[in-house]
Amino acid sequence: MTAITRRMMMQHSAAAAAAVSLAGTAAFSSSLRAAPSQASPALFVFDARFDRSVALAESYARAGAILLDPREADLGRAWQGLIPSLLQQGQRIEGLTLWSDRLISEIFAREHAVAFQSTEISAGTGSTGMLQQWWLA
Repeated sequence: MTAITRRMMMQHSAAAAAAVSLAGTAAFSSSLRAAPSQASPALFVFDARFDRSVALAESYARAGAILLDPREADLGRAWQGLIPSLLQQGQRIEGLTLWSDRLISEIFAREHAVAFQSTEISAGTGSTGMLQQWWLA
């Protein structure tokens, strides 16, 4: 498995920022539920502590998605700039995170009048925890 580095996250974030500026403002594991659209999201929020989340992040990164790990970059700040810009462009946002990051995104989605959907899945082999797969619809 390829490690997702801070540099990869920054490169994808820089590319997205350039795209947002210019615009004026995958493969799923069989146990993961695909969001309504099978296309790669513009931004994927993941948790690098869980292999299942990293695997999906790597898949989306290969398709050009911006990756955001809330332990490396502030999710709240993304909701103050990058995420609303992407949503205004009609882009899709997804995540596979713990409940706390899902809750943050759900609250901000509500404040931006954006529909939010989620489902709970196993964190994977060797883990007793659950991850929240979510998307803005």
